[in-house]
Amino acid sequence: MKKIYTLVAAALVAVSASAQKFNVTWNGEAVAQGSTITIDAEEDDYFGDGSMVFVEAKSNPGGDKGMFFDNLTSGALNVSIVATALEATLTNYGLQMCCGGNCMRAIAGVINKNFNTDTDVMGGDKKHIPFQYDVDFNEKGNYGTVKTIVEISAGGQTLSFFVNFVYSEDASVNNTTTSGYFRTFDGGVSYSFAKNAKRVLSIYSADGKLLQNNKLSQRGTVHFNSLPAGVYILEVKEKGRKTLSRKVYIY
Repeated sequence: MKKIYTLVAAALVAVSASAQKFNVTWNGEAVAQGSTITIDAEEDDYFGDGSMVFVEAKSNPGGDKGMFFDNLTSGALNVSIVATALEATLTNYGLQMCCGGNCMRAIAGVINKNFNTDTDVMGGDKKHIPFQYDVDFNEKGNYGTVKTIVEISAGGQTLSFFVNFVYSEDASVNNTTTSGYFRTFDGGVSYSFAKNAKRVLSIYSADGKLLQNNKLSQRGTVHFNSLPAGVYILEVKEKGRKTLSRKVYIY
């Protein structure tokens, strides 16, 4: 299989370059044609005792680091993306991609997405759009890899690169809270706490403006359908004391 991948990479590099319409960046650097990105998984331990652990490898975990799509034109771009799993040492995993207000999970190892980078869809920041491409490993300690190829076409330009997701024994553990779990998903958060208490979820804009306050029960879900795409700060307070703060992207 290694020989086949080498031939594929060589073919990708040989694609003729035209006027550049977009970039994909990884941690601030432009992704080159035929290059390989390796993304390590993290274990999220929500109770702090190992009883509920989610294992995910995220291309855009938050902040300025991660994967972004940059529209280099002055107008909108019609973009097509195909992501394909080439090889996996596991059978129990989920592959998902979110960009431009659209999310899709892989069907038979393939994601096909078409979207438009108009500002109405992208939330006004079409020059630097969070590109979330994730895999979840559904069993703690079941180490393995998922090797994929991503092909993006827009404005006559095509960019193809490999993304390898790795879940190893070196995966870092993120203890979100010792009293329950608080997990973001596309369009909202789900939560569950060990004990009932007066809790409030506050949502702030990236510049610190308070946008919403939501009273939390012991367990449930909060949806963000009314918020436009952008970067937000989520903060949970219990009896007036801050117990959790997290930056999220809403697509």
